[in-house]
Amino acid sequence: MVGQGVRIQNAIDPLTISPFYGVFAIKTLAQTSFTYEMKGIPTGPAPGSPQFAGAAQVTNLVIENNIIELAPSRPGYWGQPTGILVLVATAQLLANLPYLFRQVVIRGNLIRQVADPPDLYHFGITVFSAEKLIVENNIIDVGATRPIQFNKCGMTQFFNNQSSAGKLIPGYNQVTQEALSRIEDLIDATVLLSV
Repeated sequence: MVGQGVRIQNAIDPLTISPFYGVFAIKTLAQTSFTYEMKGIPTGPAPGSPQFAGAAQVTNLVIENNIIELAPSRPGYWGQPTGILVLVATAQLLANLPYLFRQVVIRGNLIRQVADPPDLYHFGITVFSAEKLIVENNIIDVGATRPIQFNKCGMTQFFNNQSSAGKLIPGYNQVTQEALSRIEDLIDATVLLSV
């Protein structure tokens, strides 16, 4: 499948360093072959005996209909508490593959922070490296000002995510530092203009 991760290495000496070897995304696919783009320019043929295997990727991930309660936490102690965190912390995969998760759907979850009053260190949903991301119909009550965040994602869709008070929650792009426009915003703007 185009976009699938593939690991190519020397079968005789897997630690061989060469532009031919590493983790890559498949660019084109034929019946008995595939192509990939190397990060460097080779100076000769591939050393050793090349072999390939699929790289670690998740094709479909669905997280739905969960109740998640975040316990109180101290700032700077471990990571920031997050109800749903979609991440694989492998630097080589993050650097070489366009996406670690092909399709992610997160819907119908209730995420809340137990501490009262809530603090800014608790997040609802954070997703890294998804090719297609849908986050919808979640109820999130945490202290973070941007409870739904994403980073290095392709096509994203956020719909009807809200607090228990009914306030709509947009998805926040950590790279561009923008909240996404949603259909609810357009509907609200239309209603305001028609009054």
